[in-house]
Amino acid sequence: MTTVDTSKAADWLAQAEAAYAAEETETEAEAACVRAAKSMADELNERLTQLGITPLTRAVADGDSIAPALLAPEDPARQFYGVYATFDEEDGPVLLVSDYHGKNGFQLRPASIKLDGPRSVVVARRYGPAPTPQPKPKPQLSADAQAIVEVLGDLANAVENAALSVARAVGRP
Repeated sequence: MTTVDTSKAADWLAQAEAAYAAEETETEAEAACVRAAKSMADELNERLTQLGITPLTRAVADGDSIAPALLAPEDPARQFYGVYATFDEEDGPVLLVSDYHGKNGFQLRPASIKLDGPRSVVVARRYGPAPTPQPKPKPQLSADAQAIVEVLGDLANAVENAALSVARAVGRP
């Protein structure tokens, strides 16, 4: 019987096996994300049914994310926002509204109201997105703090001027 020397194949074969195992792990993780998105879309559609809402288009898994369910189309002539539902991992089913003003192109933003039934869709359609939180204004410095900042600025300028004078005196630019 002939013996085969497998030591020559060990390096490349081990590397190929490791690469294949990594690909399999990545594929399994991607499949789990896709299954999770499908599960969330199914849960959202079931919740809408329980609330008595029949969407114009149901929520569907789009890869590892959810394409929202369309509940009510926008109607710019009546100044109604389009209303959608999606699933948030923390809050569960939530409403989104489209920007019927067209200021920013098509964009979905969180609604000003929580999803709790057909009435919430009607209200979201009329009132639109939740207000965007405004950044807090910087606190105004006290007179003492403003005086300190001014003195420090003056001191920095004086130090810089002194350093430039010394540099010129010793012949360095």
